[in-house]
Amino acid sequence: MTSDTINDALTAAPNAEGTLLAGRYRIVRQLGQGGMGSVWLAEDTQLDDKPFAIKMLPSILVANKRAYRQLKDEALVAMRLVHPNIVQIRAFEENDGNPFLVMDYVDGQTLDDYLAEHALGEAASRRFNSAPLGEAASRRFTGTTGVPPVAHGLPEADVLRILRPIAAALDYAHAKGVVHRDVKPGNVMIAKDGTPYILDFGIAREIQETLTRVTGKLSSGTLLYMSPEQLNGAQPKPAQDVYSFAAMVYECLKGEPPFSHGQIEFQIMNKQPEPPPGGTQLVASVMSGLAKNSEDRPPTCSAVLEGDGFSHKERKDAGAVARVATETGRSRVSRPPDSQPGRVASPRRPQGGVWKILLAVFVLGLVVTGVWGLRRGMNGEARGEEEGEHTVFASGHKGIQLWENGPYWAETNIGAEKPWECGYYFWWGDTVGYKRENDAWVASDGSSLNYSFEDKATPTDDKATSTLKRNGWITGDNVLSPEHDAAHVHWGGAWRMPTDLELDDLCKKCDWIWTTTNSANGYVVRGRSSYASASIFLPAVGESDGGTSLFRAGYAGYYWSSVPRSGSSHSWYLYFYDSNDHGKDGFGSRYDGYAVRPVQGFTK
Repeated sequence: MTSDTINDALTAAPNAEGTLLAGRYRIVRQLGQGGMGSVWLAEDTQLDDKPFAIKMLPSILVANKRAYRQLKDEALVAMRLVHPNIVQIRAFEENDGNPFLVMDYVDGQTLDDYLAEHALGEAASRRFNSAPLGEAASRRFTGTTGVPPVAHGLPEADVLRILRPIAAALDYAHAKGVVHRDVKPGNVMIAKDGTPYILDFGIAREIQETLTRVTGKLSSGTLLYMSPEQLNGAQPKPAQDVYSFAAMVYECLKGEPPFSHGQIEFQIMNKQPEPPPGGTQLVASVMSGLAKNSEDRPPTCSAVLEGDGFSHKERKDAGAVARVATETGRSRVSRPPDSQPGRVASPRRPQGGVWKILLAVFVLGLVVTGVWGLRRGMNGEARGEEEGEHTVFASGHKGIQLWENGPYWAETNIGAEKPWECGYYFWWGDTVGYKRENDAWVASDGSSLNYSFEDKATPTDDKATSTLKRNGWITGDNVLSPEHDAAHVHWGGAWRMPTDLELDDLCKKCDWIWTTTNSANGYVVRGRSSYASASIFLPAVGESDGGTSLFRAGYAGYYWSSVPRSGSSHSWYLYFYDSNDHGKDGFGSRYDGYAVRPVQGFTK
């Protein structure tokens, strides 16, 4: 298929199924079509037909080298974002000179469609009236008389459940210096298991702006969620995403965007929308997020949902008041007006006006700081710095709590720098650890190269629990002693290997989502309910087979616990295979090498 016909053929779609793009992506069916390009479901023939979403980009971009380069640069930036609630861009490919993006495929629906099904109002009515409807659906969304029902949105609990992970994803991107620029319900996907994802980081907006430059025609379509400074053509900043996110939350609460009638641009620049019903703290914070001045908005997307209502400006003003009070007090103490070398200053009563001003500033600082702290305390914010309430840091490592009263799970394996890396393998009770490099086992301490697990019998293999306890390998609680616990030896502090019951809880109290991150297969393990924004990634590290090879590396995962299986030479461990099975087992030979994912706190 030639470069002139590939996009047209795909868009026409009758014979698109089966088309092979870039020699590996086989088209299955069309997922969507719009002015920014078409989206297709495809199978990667080089990865066992793993499904991906393919976004074919408008062919007009190819003819403009500058536009093409800018779009590719934007895609490469977005590819570096790795977050459990971001649809990751895997590749920027070409087929006969036609560019397309390869993205993770989410089987579900957009938040736009979800609102149309679950939230009533004119916006929902417009969505459903724009396409053919069955009689029952027409009655549901327009009423038996054809008159749109009274607008209302989703319950606050549903809004928080869906959008808290999206807020965390946006805040993560902002911390990486990336602004989305097109936050809206159409760019939020809700998977069939309920997991929300945000997609098109910077890509859709870049395509829109590029098409505007190339064609001279203004490309709107997301006007309803644009901030005032975006309308003025300001450089992208996180505050713009905060506004758009607040507009999306507003629509979820009320059933329609802040402005949807008349001169939208004028209203965005000059009018304040009517608040959603309820008068709750969340509503007040959302309205703060829609402030015309970016400094009057909450500082992050997560803060829009926290309901404390404090803006950038209020936080800076509070800090400024405290600094003025502190610096003024320090100035009066360190430099008395009557002081002279070799002379004790005589007491002098300050002038009434100055004293009153200083006192007022000091009291105001205390009031602002106290009220701020009280409001944050009432909202339950006992949190790690910008990491969320389920996160701790210890010994330089990040820990994430996945269920109430559960341990904090480390973000990485022992010996790994990134969550998707394997790290070291250990036989049970070993504290050295080994990595597989260039077909050889290399010890973590450099003491032995070309090491083989077969070269050394493990001291714990074929030993009864009573013997291990007597020899000091395990404690009275039947867990590895600290000096034989690889997590504690390597990271120190409260870090340790998880128990068998904690591995069992990890399987039963969390949702497991098979995915690929930075070319590494594995599971995103996510908490539920109020912990739905917390997750860890467990790479499919495989296991050593007791020799010099890895068993099913990339398709299976084996992680040690700290607990031996009573009456045998085996130990409890966590396992998973592909996307089909995961659980806790007790027949892992202490002679085998498994990975270690440390935990801390809440021993079970």
